[in-house]
Amino acid sequence: MVLTALLDRMWMFSGGLRWIGWIAGLVAGAFAARLAIGAACPDGTAIAHQIEKEAGETASVVATAIDPAVRLTAGNGAIGGVMLERLDRLANDAVRAAPPTFRGRLRVPRSFAAAALAAIVTLVSIQGPKGLLRMLIPWMASPYTSLQLEGPKEAIAEGRPFTLIAQVSGVPVKVVTLYRQDSPLAIAEAAPGPDGVVRLAMNGLDGSAEFVVRAGDGQSAPLRVTPYPLPGVASFEIDVIPPEYAAHAKETKREPSFSVLRGSRLDYKVRLKAPAVSLVLERSAPPPKEERVSRTEQAGMKRGMYGEPIGVEDPASDQPGIPVFQPDPADPLVWHTDWNLSREADEIVYRLVIKGQQGDLVRNEEPWRINVVADTPPVVRILSHDGGEVIRLGNETVQFNVSAVDDVRLSGARLVFRKPGQPHARQEIKLPAEAGRSWSGAELLALAPMNVKPLDIIAVHAEAEDSNALEGAGIGRSEVVYLEVPLPESEDDGGGEGGGGSGPPPVNPLELQMEILKATVVMPDNAPASDRETVAYDQRKNAEYTGMMARAAAGMFLQDLADVLEKARISMAAAASLLDKKAAVQAVPDEEAALANLIEAAKMLEDLKESMQSAAAMEGGMTFTLSKPKPKSSSAKGEEDPGEKESLSKLLEEVQRQLAEQQKLNQTKGEPAELSNQQQALAQDARSAARQAESIKPSASGRGDPKAAGEELERAAGLEDDNAEALARGEAEASKSLGEQSEQALAKALREIAAQLGSGISESETYPPGYERLVDDYLRSISYE
Repeated sequence: MVLTALLDRMWMFSGGLRWIGWIAGLVAGAFAARLAIGAACPDGTAIAHQIEKEAGETASVVATAIDPAVRLTAGNGAIGGVMLERLDRLANDAVRAAPPTFRGRLRVPRSFAAAALAAIVTLVSIQGPKGLLRMLIPWMASPYTSLQLEGPKEAIAEGRPFTLIAQVSGVPVKVVTLYRQDSPLAIAEAAPGPDGVVRLAMNGLDGSAEFVVRAGDGQSAPLRVTPYPLPGVASFEIDVIPPEYAAHAKETKREPSFSVLRGSRLDYKVRLKAPAVSLVLERSAPPPKEERVSRTEQAGMKRGMYGEPIGVEDPASDQPGIPVFQPDPADPLVWHTDWNLSREADEIVYRLVIKGQQGDLVRNEEPWRINVVADTPPVVRILSHDGGEVIRLGNETVQFNVSAVDDVRLSGARLVFRKPGQPHARQEIKLPAEAGRSWSGAELLALAPMNVKPLDIIAVHAEAEDSNALEGAGIGRSEVVYLEVPLPESEDDGGGEGGGGSGPPPVNPLELQMEILKATVVMPDNAPASDRETVAYDQRKNAEYTGMMARAAAGMFLQDLADVLEKARISMAAAASLLDKKAAVQAVPDEEAALANLIEAAKMLEDLKESMQSAAAMEGGMTFTLSKPKPKSSSAKGEEDPGEKESLSKLLEEVQRQLAEQQKLNQTKGEPAELSNQQQALAQDARSAARQAESIKPSASGRGDPKAAGEELERAAGLEDDNAEALARGEAEASKSLGEQSEQALAKALREIAAQLGSGISESETYPPGYERLVDDYLRSISYE
């Protein structure tokens, strides 16, 4: 047992090993005693006879001397005393002559006890009473190293770092390790200082936990640490009440970053994790405009925690009023505020700063963003018209197929028509009550009241306005289309190009001015300066050409013609100056005045039966004409143009991509805000493809109709806008239906384009991976139809 105690000093045995040593020591002591004592001791008579035999005594002097009865009887007479004295002397002589062997054996246990006592004294002197106590009471822990664990003196908050202190005493150790009571994994470890104190740093706790420290054979008692909760945000409930003019349903947002229509009101509620003293909304300036991205770019960006791209921040400056949060009297964990977004910036970058009852400030590190979307003007298109087929005398009625789509709600639509240079006339289109956000239909325009004559041109465009009562109705304009009244004797003659020969075709300022006016009318009022500069450049170039024609006419002594051309040039220069500085629509009157003068000049040339390129001297070797081109609205199918086929092929690839993207989007489950952004980007692509389809002239060899494809693409864009809104509201069933309808519209557009290209498409064109089978399926369905 003593040996076990000495070994325990070096290896610090567990309780089980000490039990084994304790039991082994008891067994060893018993065995040693048994060896020392030997056999059982004989009785007194046997020992007496043994002594007599070894002493050579024939009389039983020893046995008689120790026999109590003899001694009692002999003591009554005188002779007895002499006899006992003689017997005692003989017995002593016999014992001295042959001493009993068992007396030597009785000395062995005393020696063993003395040795054990000496070992115990040595053990205690070497390692103190701890080792002996551990061996005598093996079931008691009694470690050599004692540990005490203490928590922080002050209260700690959830998630905040803190320090635990351990005190080491007894046998020194090199490292103290911290554990959770319910886990075998070490959390932290540190070496004790000279004073036996160990400081263990912790990152933070989300809730209550028990800790212990272990070192050597010691373990501390469990220490429970209970942090108090911080008043962070547990959940958001933000009711978005759109402006009345939008007629949209209320939406509830569960995330702090979202998009909202300007003029909306927010009933902004947050539920906290713990009671708070105050809640303040802290704003930052939005990123500069040059660092913002479009919706299409956003769809492909890596997103932050709340699904919105992270921009550059600056300290807030010149920001509107900050909403004030108040606690709910019925529930102190709920704070709310009313927030009117009527005059907010395009983007609100903000954080919530919450002060807890312990004085802690909780502030989200990554900012949240509210994208305040301005109501955009409606998108209106003239899909087709029959002016090229029906106009013969100038008193016919032309049918226009028009479509309009708005992000909020349509409130009106009209056809705007005029002879260039004259006041605009408006014919209101009666929209059905259920028009809502999109409408398409036909409108008849009578030409008779305009008193048009041969070679006159009527400029027509469509307008649509929304119901924005906050910032004023937004007005969208379509491209300008031109209706031409032909000469009676040559209805199908588009006018001589003039010049003949093998040289370059003549420049036609009249046709150029018509295209410039188209581009100007359709340009939105907030178009970037770069777009306006492009049109202004074209306008200045056309003014230069018109000036060259005016100088040539003056040289031919056609002063009236020269004066009309000079008026056109002056109007063009004025329009270009306005395009440099103001909204494009401000330049429309001057552009139309220039176009009117060019039409007048064309009539003069027709009367004179002369063309400018026949002049003997032309500046720069250029030739000019004012012969008006054939109306581009004609639906007659002409010869196939290789350029048109190439455009159709590219358009087919684009619609194939959009269809595949829509099919993928219909099957994708993800963040509604991100899916909504992707759907909006796809709607923009569909509208762009619709414009391309409408500009393609159908060929006689094809069986499809690009304009019909454009109508389907326009319808798909409207459905995709509706789908984006349904996704933002979380309306899964409506989104599924709208997605399927837009997929069908794209499929119809694809069939029209493929039919126009003809069966040779699959042999002469290549497509991105995955599209070949799709195209083959559509071509097969076309052949069945």
